[in-house]
Amino acid sequence: MPDSAWVATFLPFAELMPRLDALLTSGGYDTVHAALQAGVPVLSTGLAEDKAEVGVRVAWSGAGINLGGNAGDFAMLRRSADVVLDQPDCCARTRGLEVGGMNYIIPVDATLRTDRDVQDEAVTVERILNATERARKLRLIVLDACRDNPFIPRMRRMMATRAVGRGLAKVEPEGGTLIAFAARDGQVAQDGTGANSPFAAAFVKLIMEPGLEINMLFRRVRDEVYAATNRKQEPFTYGSLPGEAFYFRPR
Repeated sequence: MPDSAWVATFLPFAELMPRLDALLTSGGYDTVHAALQAGVPVLSTGLAEDKAEVGVRVAWSGAGINLGGNAGDFAMLRRSADVVLDQPDCCARTRGLEVGGMNYIIPVDATLRTDRDVQDEAVTVERILNATERARKLRLIVLDACRDNPFIPRMRRMMATRAVGRGLAKVEPEGGTLIAFAARDGQVAQDGTGANSPFAAAFVKLIMEPGLEINMLFRRVRDEVYAATNRKQEPFTYGSLPGEAFYFRPR
């Protein structure tokens, strides 16, 4: 075993992922998912069970490289690691942008060479909202994607009447619908330095608290993120809910 290698019986993802530049894995679902959340490029080598399919998806999405079972080819491992480390866009976290007052969620493989490409390559928040139409009591959408637009420096303007804004635009959903933004309209959300963004970290923690009604949940999330970002990021909710209380975890 080389001096630079560490061996441990258990490594918590929350502490491990922020320290990594790339991850070599057999393609286990939980491991790959944790890497994607943390923005860590993946080198996937698994072939057993569903791991071959995971490797294919990793490569297809641009989140890393599928080595197809060649874990023992050290020259290939080194070349592949160099490739993902030299590609800063590899495994970029989900991003959202606003164009002409319309909000879009950007897939990881989008190129967006012009502002006109947004309509073809990105997904509108309205389309996501339509997917919840069959919900009878509550329609809830949580968007932790109000980040800076990485395409602006190279995106050519083709539609002069449409402005590309910061963050996401204000929304006005119908009654019985709640949309939570990681940052209020026009504001950019921070990625943070850990495995989760400040918004995701607060939301994941508070959603597990018993007896916390949904409106109070998002107020508490707002307070924690506002404090954690030195008042630079303020989560915001849009929409209205019926009178019935809703809990993720009742007492």
